[in-house]
Amino acid sequence: MDVVPLSLDSPESHLREWHRLHAAVWREDLPGIDPVGEREARANLESDATTDRRGLAAIDAGALVAVAAIELPLLEDLSDAWVSVTVDGALRRRGIGRRLLDAALDEVAAQGRTRVICDARQCGPGEAFATSVGARVTQVDVGSVLDVTRTSKDELTRLSACDGDYRLVQWRDRCPDELVDRFAVARAAMNDAPQGDEEHDDWEWNAGRVLEVEQRRARWDVRSYTTAAVDATSGHVAGFTDLLIVDRPSTALQEDTGVLRPHRGHGLGIAMKAANLLALRQHEPHITHVVTWNAEQNRHMRGVNERLGFEVANRWLDLSLKL
Repeated sequence: MDVVPLSLDSPESHLREWHRLHAAVWREDLPGIDPVGEREARANLESDATTDRRGLAAIDAGALVAVAAIELPLLEDLSDAWVSVTVDGALRRRGIGRRLLDAALDEVAAQGRTRVICDARQCGPGEAFATSVGARVTQVDVGSVLDVTRTSKDELTRLSACDGDYRLVQWRDRCPDELVDRFAVARAAMNDAPQGDEEHDDWEWNAGRVLEVEQRRARWDVRSYTTAAVDATSGHVAGFTDLLIVDRPSTALQEDTGVLRPHRGHGLGIAMKAANLLALRQHEPHITHVVTWNAEQNRHMRGVNERLGFEVANRWLDLSLKL
């Protein structure tokens, strides 16, 4: 078995297999939900100013049988690497994943990284594999799915009513210039989100980083819907929520939702998410499902999701492996 690097310049046949294997895992983990699309999969091989992204492929008898995705943070957590190994379902338990993981660990160690992080569906094949190589669980996450067709426009409108001290502002794809600096400040709210029992650096945001995210999404034809809560007195952005439309026929991805500490307790989280779902229903009527993940101990946000109609689909383990 040979291990070769994967990039956007790799042979087209390798890139198709990269997508096929990742799509197969999605079908296994979330049956009935659109798997990762081809553009979405290929985007995970493109580096930018925040993350070095690369892949490895295991080739056996001329066939691509497994892939490893590697992400190296470039602005925070500079000792970390995110690594995910995916083996063709028909070829598991033959040592392929372990050999590919060893090659990935050698690569990230050569980049000076000393901690590998990954995730695996609880009770799935990834959990047993992670345990066998010595990874430890740092946090449990809950995966949830919303059936948009079962949501009530009237109920979403009611839930989107905002505290009178705030107003909701919405945009698609690009943050308005007059809000971008304050939006960058608000994104720091995500530093309070549960991240398990190991230390992680806080993310630092500015207008340039917001623009970097927007430009990356645009390059891969990703549409985003954002609703922000703005303090009516100060004009500061108090919180935000994001939804992404990728190349999946009927599925959207719920991204970050955060409220800055001084503005918590006003029901902004549910108001913003309900308003964003209304925008989704209006502008993306083909979307029937939204998927999201939250730390199990994040009872507040999980409660918000339950009020909106999300149902628990599975649980995931955040894992850490020291090199």
